[in-house]
Amino acid sequence: MWFGRGRHAATDGQRRRTGNQRREHLERLGRAVGARPGFKCRVGEEGGVHALHVEKGGTSLEVGCDFRDGRWWFTWPGDGRAIVPVAALYGAVRVIVQELGGARA
Repeated sequence: MWFGRGRHAATDGQRRRTGNQRREHLERLGRAVGARPGFKCRVGEEGGVHALHVEKGGTSLEVGCDFRDGRWWFTWPGDGRAIVPVAALYGAVRVIVQELGGARA
């Protein structure tokens, strides 16, 4: 599931300001999740918006990253629900591992 429109859509100026930070947060999360056995991660972009694609054993999910209420959050791209603030990196790892049926993080 990729997303590039709707609530994630931004003006070109907004993309320039937030795109690099969003990607950096997602890459950091990808490194943390990808360090776990059996997990593969990559950051992709569609419509100017980055997302982290996580795979494990044929199952996959996407994680977004949004700036809201004065701070960055990892989010579910499909509906925009917040997962955890990016400062709680290992909380996000735990949620992703549980979503993909892995052992407790």
